[in-house]
Amino acid sequence: MQDPFVQELILKDAKRELTDYTRDELDKFPAIPAVVKKAILSNVRGWVNEDTSDVETAKLDILERIEAIAAEIEVPPAKKGFPVATTNLPSTESSKANPNEVQKILDKPIDEWTKEEEATVDEFKGTQILMKGDLANK
Repeated sequence: MQDPFVQELILKDAKRELTDYTRDELDKFPAIPAVVKKAILSNVRGWVNEDTSDVETAKLDILERIEAIAAEIEVPPAKKGFPVATTNLPSTESSKANPNEVQKILDKPIDEWTKEEEATVDEFKGTQILMKGDLANK
């Protein structure tokens, strides 16, 4: 193992492993410019901390630096999946009842509500977006 030829082979293998790993990780960050990717790949060992002595720790060093570059660009890594369509939310602008009026009605006992107040509360309820908890209470 101490033979210079063996040491050279070990270093070449480690450099190849780091380069392959770095290439794979860089593919996950399409927002990083190609020039930067090329610079990183041309000197992979330069992206490893000085005190790192094993390949696995070197991989972590490289990944941390790639993530830091990506964070500066402010673009998250590419995610696999599909886009989710947005929904049309009901508008509260068409409602004649405002929240303050409804609150005044709700402060009164239900048996004292007039038909108009009951209609106002029903109209207001129809304009509100139901949350998961609201659905569970229905």
